[in-house]
Amino acid sequence: MPPILWSKFEDCTGCGACAQICGRGAVRMDTNEYGFSFPYIDASACVECGRCVAVCPMKKSKAPEENTAGCYALRHRSQAVLEQSASGGAFTAILEAVKPDAVFGAAYDSNLKVRHICAHTEEEIASLRGSKYVQSDTGTTFSQVKKLLGEGKTVVYTGTPCQIAGLKAFLGQDNDRLITCDLLCEGVQGQHFFDRYLEQLKTKYGEIASVSFRDKTRNGWERSNFTVTFQSGRVYTQICQTKDSAYMNSMLFQGGNRDSCYTCPFAALPRQGDFTIGDLWGWREMVPEWNDNKGISLLMCNTAKAKAYAGRLAEVSEMREVTVEQASRQNPNICRPTTVPPCREAYMKDVKELSFAELEKKWLKPRSHARKLVSKLLFQWRSRR
Repeated sequence: MPPILWSKFEDCTGCGACAQICGRGAVRMDTNEYGFSFPYIDASACVECGRCVAVCPMKKSKAPEENTAGCYALRHRSQAVLEQSASGGAFTAILEAVKPDAVFGAAYDSNLKVRHICAHTEEEIASLRGSKYVQSDTGTTFSQVKKLLGEGKTVVYTGTPCQIAGLKAFLGQDNDRLITCDLLCEGVQGQHFFDRYLEQLKTKYGEIASVSFRDKTRNGWERSNFTVTFQSGRVYTQICQTKDSAYMNSMLFQGGNRDSCYTCPFAALPRQGDFTIGDLWGWREMVPEWNDNKGISLLMCNTAKAKAYAGRLAEVSEMREVTVEQASRQNPNICRPTTVPPCREAYMKDVKELSFAELEKKWLKPRSHARKLVSKLLFQWRSRR
């Protein structure tokens, strides 16, 4: 009888380690009725070796042994890098410090599916920049990392904490040439829901050319926009961290993330990656002089391996040491998972049963024009203080 990989939705993060370790292709990743990716076993191909169960990071859920965290506010010295980055350019700074042979991270494919890829060229690496609030498909990237490390290559792998935990479980042991970077994660929605949202926009405005979750060109970093550009040249844009976009409303306020995000053992200290990166919200208490609204990153150096690059990071970035306590006040996912909204059960029932238009009308309405105006005026007042 094939092994049981999960019995409840919260038992699985969808990292894909079990599918990638199966040498017979008996484990496939497929979507459940809510559109989240889960592993399913083909009993006819399974030889019951148990490797898929043994590799599962949720079953191990073991904190990293070495974790000597140093915590920093960071902004890249290059204005061009700041413009291209979701926050302060920490990802680019790490690559410039490490100088890896290969970089793994999440990128859009030609159909706006979010997938992990192996990047070598500047163009490929550029596609990894910017936040993508969709769970990426890790594909065969864990196996690719193992092969590159075996060839003596230096690799940087960036992903959500659960994906980093999955990669490390897959490899089985640390490697000095592997630098991992986990993202400060509030949770992830599935590709299926993202597809439904984009289809709804297509029916209104036509074919989509590009999507940016953190567009800083209009309002800067703190009020960055979720922007969809259409092939006609038309642009749909809303403030990202608000209810104004139906997609972000679902993620941030209604409980649209996968079940495991609300009980995630990897949203904790010690962190999973050598580095942790994210937005440094609450920056006014730590670096009030960095008030140009171009972006500030939180950078955590969690291991001795990461700390060894601090000097090189300081060459390309401005860095100010802060405490984990300071950083976690407005970035609680450093040390705990997102709290499940009380409406989630009812909302997810409707996600499964309603059309997107019906879901949007019932649950995902934007803020009123009056609330938008008040929010804008408050932000402008706070920025002048």
